[in-house]
Amino acid sequence: MDTFHKKTCVRFVPHRGQSDYLSIESEMGCWATIGRDGGRQLVSLSVYGCLDRGTIQHELLHTFGFHHEHTRSDRDRYVRINWQNVPSGKT
Repeated sequence: MDTFHKKTCVRFVPHRGQSDYLSIESEMGCWATIGRDGGRQLVSLSVYGCLDRGTIQHELLHTFGFHHEHTRSDRDRYVRINWQNVPSGKT
């Protein structure tokens, strides 16, 4: 969160009764919904593998509305998939 404060206009503040807020909890896995849900919005950061800076930033970016780049409609203009490196049955 400190990085967002230093490098962006995004600010995280303690929850003090606001109707819309992020609730960061240690659920199963590392995940967050894309964009603002409204109300209590859960961000899961399991203590088992989700607490490194990159993962935390990644999940918080989802709450801002960022999708994974490999799912963009223009992905194929920028990403080349080496299909020979993909195990059969994993596509």
